Amino acid sequence: GPKTLSGLVLEYLESFPDGAVGLTVDRYRLEILELGGNIVRTVRARPEAA
Repeated sequence: GPKTLSGLVLEYLESFPDGAVGLTVDRYRLEILELGGNIVRTVRARPEAA
């Protein structure tokens, strides 16, 4: 599996987004807030609502 947060995003989305985007991984909602090239710089992670 991926070893970095950037790798995890790339695995799920298959490409880096152009801007803010959200995705669900397991039971967590990840919101990508800041990208620097092909590096995820800032993410907000929350448990998914039950």
